[in-house]
Amino acid sequence: MSHINNFFERLLAANESDVVAIVNGEIRNSRQLCVSVAELVTTLSSLPQQKWLVWADSAYPFLVEFFALCLSGKQIVMPGNVQADYLKNISGSFDAVLADVAIPAVDSDKAVVHVKATETESMEIGEAIDVVKKAVDSLDDSAITLYTSGTTGEAKAINKTLGLLVEEVIAQQSMWADKVGNCSVVSTVGHQHIYGLLHYALWPWYRRAPVVDPASHLAEEVFSLARMHAPSVLVSSPTHLHRLYAGLNEVDCIDAASGKPLFYSVFSSAGLLEKQKAGVIERCAGTSPIEIFGSTETGGVAWRQQSLQSEGDAQWESLAGVNVSRDTDSGCLSIQSRFMLENSYLMSDRVSEIRQGHFCLQGRADRIVKVEGKRLSLDEMLAKLSTHRYVGEARLLVLKKRREEVCAIVRLSESGKAALNNHDKRQMNSELRSCLLESFELPLLPRRWRYVDEFPCDQQGKVTQAALQTLFESVGGIGA
Repeated sequence: MSHINNFFERLLAANESDVVAIVNGEIRNSRQLCVSVAELVTTLSSLPQQKWLVWADSAYPFLVEFFALCLSGKQIVMPGNVQADYLKNISGSFDAVLADVAIPAVDSDKAVVHVKATETESMEIGEAIDVVKKAVDSLDDSAITLYTSGTTGEAKAINKTLGLLVEEVIAQQSMWADKVGNCSVVSTVGHQHIYGLLHYALWPWYRRAPVVDPASHLAEEVFSLARMHAPSVLVSSPTHLHRLYAGLNEVDCIDAASGKPLFYSVFSSAGLLEKQKAGVIERCAGTSPIEIFGSTETGGVAWRQQSLQSEGDAQWESLAGVNVSRDTDSGCLSIQSRFMLENSYLMSDRVSEIRQGHFCLQGRADRIVKVEGKRLSLDEMLAKLSTHRYVGEARLLVLKKRREEVCAIVRLSESGKAALNNHDKRQMNSELRSCLLESFELPLLPRRWRYVDEFPCDQQGKVTQAALQTLFESVGGIGA
């Protein structure tokens, strides 16, 4: 328990010079955080409800709520979103709600505590420290349930504890202290899912780095914030990074005052970053992104840094505290980790031979499908499709209509956009199908196509199957 108690030491040493967050340009320090947490602990400790759904629109109020729930001995439930149908599906997992915004979809039988940001503090700092110290001294390891939709859109409960999250934060710090320092953190992903929770909320808190709040995935806002707080650490995703660095050059990514890169380091997760894109970011930002591979179930598993100067694909290396092996029967990655409640976990990701914790990913096992009675690897088809000069990036999925149909969603390259302007969509479909016919039988080829400027994604920059399916729900979509 000592590492959990130590995690809250910063609250007990509350002072005005210790900046926790920069919220819309205004400083929030550890003194203010300590008072807000203590006031909320006093409120929560008087309530009998044990399982609390927590929601905040941005990182700083989330820290207030999260810390107060932990110090009050409550169980924490973190939903993927607060849409009505989503909350209805998970309503049995919580009996109260703590939020900084009104959530009208919550059932009337649930207790609701609405946290409001106040300019004045009703509790003296000495009293606040006493409240927090008493709570820390009697602290138990808090149970935390995160809900993930994976790629299907169905809510799935993943059980964690505060201790497991702190273990992972400590491991990240041991590996990358020199890559992050106490630089401010600019993020394109939110705090409500495990990647943002760790990299945008808990780890910056642990290393005494301010978070720039709120998160944004808009390029102009991100680079404006980066210039105001340079050098900073960027926490992002492959989808967001593609949008941020599209059309940029080295000059756009340099701090004019210091002549140094805006970002001290860049982290990416929630998908795999293409080597070419990693190279573009390396050229512009002056550093190659540190990619984190993992899941809500496992936490972080491995990392890599790609560079255009290196030959072949960069191997993944297991994180500190994680042991990896290759399951003989499935060829998938099996892990043992300090960041999970389970002793081991078998992932759905196929890997090559593992040597000293290093491996290459070879696609997902659940991407092997049956179409027209024939076995098809969607990853192999995607790799072939991506070789065409018209394709910037693509996604494939299988929809079950009257029969199973392979569907393709394509973000065209510049030459592809030019070709689409000169020809109709059926000609583009035919061109790309001809490319696939070189490797795949006719019955396996995509029957439906969509051409998009950007793939639909969630707040974390993750492109989900549920979001892609919506592109095929209306007859009037782009492409046959």
